[in-house]
Amino acid sequence: MNAPSLKSRLALLAIAALPLAFKAPYLWKAWTSSPLDRARLELYGLISLVAVAAGAAAFRRLRCDSRSGGTVPAIFVGLAAAVFAIGVIHDVNAIQLIAGVGILWSAGWLLFGGMAAGLFAPAALFAVLAVPGTLHWMQSASAAFVLAPLEPFAPEFSADSQPGMLGRELPPSPGFTRFFKTSSARQFIYANPSNSVAVLAVTVGDDIHEIHPATHCLRSAGWMVVSEKLSVMERPDGGSLEVDEAVVESFDSRMLVWIWYSCDDASTGSFLNFRRMYSGAARWRAYQIATLLADGDTDAIDDARDRMRIFLGLGAANDRVDCFGHQLSDADDGDRDRGRLSALVRRGCPCRANADNA
Repeated sequence: MNAPSLKSRLALLAIAALPLAFKAPYLWKAWTSSPLDRARLELYGLISLVAVAAGAAAFRRLRCDSRSGGTVPAIFVGLAAAVFAIGVIHDVNAIQLIAGVGILWSAGWLLFGGMAAGLFAPAALFAVLAVPGTLHWMQSASAAFVLAPLEPFAPEFSADSQPGMLGRELPPSPGFTRFFKTSSARQFIYANPSNSVAVLAVTVGDDIHEIHPATHCLRSAGWMVVSEKLSVMERPDGGSLEVDEAVVESFDSRMLVWIWYSCDDASTGSFLNFRRMYSGAARWRAYQIATLLADGDTDAIDDARDRMRIFLGLGAANDRVDCFGHQLSDADDGDRDRGRLSALVRRGCPCRANADNA
């Protein structure tokens, strides 16, 4: 039986590229709507250069060598196709794109042999790293399955839900409304004369892709993530709460941010765990709260953690102590509360920046 001609092999390779072509609209949307993904365009340029160099080096072999790669690459093609199907079933774009790269590269190995596969391997690797969200998933994968999901924790927020603080619900911006098309998202600012907390509370709708890793979105909005870790704290009811804790800064501002996800049965601070457990049949909520860190204070992070714990009801407080643990007095000036709150609203906060820039 005659081996397929070069034209036939190239036609089969084009068919193997269809899964990636299928995701082209998603990639275009990611590049045009996410500053973080637009910043990776140089990586796509590097992929193109490496691919062109590999193609030039392999041209003579592709033209005159009719040997294929054999059984092993055919198995790889089948495995990559199965992973792509899983990504489609669970509607995970990153898995579909990575599997699409795997299908194309394995098909090249199958059609043109191991030398061609080796020449194009660097381009395939760079393509995987350039998939939107891949680096974040790789960074969090090691911790995602270490901590099992914990008890549900889904507080309800309103403008007057925190004693001792002045609260205000922020009106949604056009970008915010456009981003959360199917989800119900609300933003709040709570403040007293010396402290403030920003809250983003989202009830997840029909489109799971409206919920991104919070630190991914913060970077898109221009915040630098100084540190990030999963943290578990005890609750007064005997349960525990796991949060993704990040310290972020931008210009002269530093904030401590806590992120977690909860349904009626479980909660987790891991975005990867949330995506693994997500089911449209369950009512999932995503939370992000942030508070300012004092400049030059070596205990600023610990103090901010204490304030956040009390704000969420995870620490003890009496009737004359506000949700930040400060003693209340009848002389507290409400005008100072309103002035600080107004300044925060004008300045903006990470929670608002997420939706406006993601």
